[in-house]
Amino acid sequence: MNIDIYVAYDDSNIPKILEKELPDGMFIHLYNESTRTGKKEAWALKSEWGARLSPFVLVTEDGNPKKAFYTEAGDVIVELLKYLKNECKCN
Repeated sequence: MNIDIYVAYDDSNIPKILEKELPDGMFIHLYNESTRTGKKEAWALKSEWGARLSPFVLVTEDGNPKKAFYTEAGDVIVELLKYLKNECKCN
């Protein structure tokens, strides 16, 4: 089982938090909107899923979307970590 996490963000603290908190065996793809290439990739990810604000997180399992976290609905990082801890069969 391959878990991929795609994160479009504009806060420099997010990669540090995720690197410390994510369980092993997950691949994280970070798109920093503050960089030229990251902005393009973040926009593509967010527009595909109808997200407007950052951060936005998409969790996929074996290439299939499992869960999306929108800033409009709450604290994305906190909700992602709760999901991974409680509901995701990651190990």
